Formats: sequence, structure tokens, C-alpha cells
Amino acid sequence: MTDISIQRLRKAYGNLEVIHGIDLAIEPGEFVALVGPSGCGKSTLLRMIAGLEQISGGDLFIGNLRMNDVPPKDRDIAMVFQGYALYPHMTVADNMGFSLRLRKVAKDEKDRRVREAAAMLGLENLLQRYPKELSGGQRQRVAMGRAIVRNPKVFLFDEPLSNLDAKLRVHTRAEIKSLHRRLGTTTVYVTHDQIEAMTMADRIVVMNAGNVEQVGTPLELYDEPSNMFVAGFLGSPAMNFIPGSYDPATGNFSVRNGPAINVGANRWNHGGEAMLGIRPEDFTLGGELALPIELIEPTGSDTHVVFSLGESQVTAVFHDRIAQEVGETMPVSLGGRAHLFDPRSSQRIAARVQI
Repeated sequence: MTDISIQRLRKAYGNLEVIHGIDLAIEPGEFVALVGPSGCGKSTLLRMIAGLEQISGGDLFIGNLRMNDVPPKDRDIAMVFQGYALYPHMTVADNMGFSLRLRKVAKDEKDRRVREAAAMLGLENLLQRYPKELSGGQRQRVAMGRAIVRNPKVFLFDEPLSNLDAKLRVHTRAEIKSLHRRLGTTTVYVTHDQIEAMTMADRIVVMNAGNVEQVGTPLELYDEPSNMFVAGFLGSPAMNFIPGSYDPATGNFSVRNGPAINVGANRWNHGGEAMLGIRPEDFTLGGELALPIELIEPTGSDTHVVFSLGESQVTAVFHDRIAQEVGETMPVSLGGRAHLFDPRSSQRIAARVQI
């Protein structure tokens, strides 16, 4: 039985439709991340699940109950917002217990739940402080605690870490993932940060312009993207797309206005114009390609190198220090994990064999 069932869900503002008939099933206890560029509809979809946006068409079920017209307070969900939304005149304890007070939960029970949530989140010594006395990370934990005390059926997170610095984001996402393992509550998490999605989610929903492009585990999407949008969105630096043509008889991919690269005979059931997709980490030092260096970016553990290849600039990531300079050439080769895409439809062409 699915915990959240989204069936042909649509959202329109007047004549402008922003969610175009989405279908999605989320299993009980699953952690699902909605990702995509700004304006793709991921936050709108989350707000429709929460009941904060009216549904224009289709159906939304939580458990086996249709939720289209159910008020937010009756959906048994708890939402954590990007901006924390804490009451500045209330202590941490009062902020965390406020929803229980509204529901007229007995004071002893309310205090017990607040203490338990505070212990989970390391807030025991902060319960009598006010939001202005807390750091950004502490405020975010209070916002999570306010959701936890309700013991909801579903947690909804709307870009909760975007206001935190990089180091604190890493720490807090580990806390959220650990919390999910302990509680086992179905969680829908919106983020524009693909690293958050890849490290936290059981499954990722990649959205674009109000549509779902692909749904799968993080590694499924990374290793087998269904199209160029998914392939280019997941991964940092992004996948390189190299225009040219593929000859299945010889295995040569002829780069447009560039060299021919052998990527394997009869590897794909496709011949002619194509787009070759290579992830930056799939380049290796040494090989038959001598490519001119356009840019070198040392990052400490890795070195990012931008090359010219035909009409394209491609980025490679090496786990080595690079002795060459900009303007020199470097011998490189491609690994075996290349992808081929149809340039007309942008769909990935399934490989016949693995090399």
C-alpha cells in the first residue's frame, strides 16, 4: 500500500498550468526528494500535498484517504519551511509545543513529547531560550522538533537547509537522515541541491517545467539517466555533451569538427547523428586524445581541467595534480561509461553491451 498516491495531479493559475498531470507513488517510510531547477514546480507540488495550494485536477491520496479538499490541519502532515517560521516571542519549548497546545493535548503529554524531541535533536539545554538567541542551525532543529512532536504520518521539508552555510548544511542533512532512520516517517523533501538529494533520499524525483522527467534511486538516475536533462542536472561538474555521429560498424564517434573517438563497435542500436555524454570523472590521464587545456582548477583533492574538443568545451576531473599549463595539450582517454543520446528527442539510447 502506498503512503502518498499522486494521480494525474494538475495545478493552474488561471490559464497558466504549472503542474501537468503528475503521477507518483510514495511508499510508507520512504524518503523521497523532489529536485529540479528554480520554477520547475517542486515546491508547488509539495504545497499541494500539504494542502497549502488548491488542486486544479487529478487526485491526491494520503494512506487510502482522498485529500483534495481536506484542510491542511486534518491531513496528519508536518511541514518544515525554509525560513523556520518560529514565533520570536516564544521560547524553544513553547515553539515546539505550540501545535500540541492548539490541539488541546494535556500539558504533561505535551511536555513529554517536547522533551523527547529535544533529546533527539540535542536541544535539551536550549528549551528556555528565544529564537533570537539561537544560531541558524539551532533554529532549524527547533523547526524540525516542532514537526516531530506532532508524530505525523508524513514529514514535508521545503528547502530547509538553504539558509545555512556549507559546513552546517552537511551536518544538518546528516541529522535529518539519521532522524528519518530512527522515526521511519514517510518524508518528502524539496531541494535544488542535488548533493542533498543524492546523499539523503531513497528515491529522487527529477522535475522540469511542471513535469516529472525520471524517478529512481540516486545511483539509478546517475548511472542510467533517461534523457539529457536528467544526465545534465545530476552530477557536479555536469555531464559533458559532445555533438557528432556514431558508426556502429567501426565503433567510432566522430566529434563534430574534431577527432574520431573509438567508443566500441555495435555498442548502441544507433547510427548517425548523436550526442555523446561523458561524465567528468570518466576521463583518464594518458591515451590517444591530445586535447588543448583551456582552464585548470585545483580543488585540493581533485583537479578540474577544461579542454577544447571539436566545437565543445569539456570538463574532466582527475584525482591527481596536473603538471601541464593552460595552452598546452594533455593526453587523455575516455572511460567505458559513455552514454549516447538522440539529439532530436534528447532521450538516452540504450546500450547493447557494456564495455
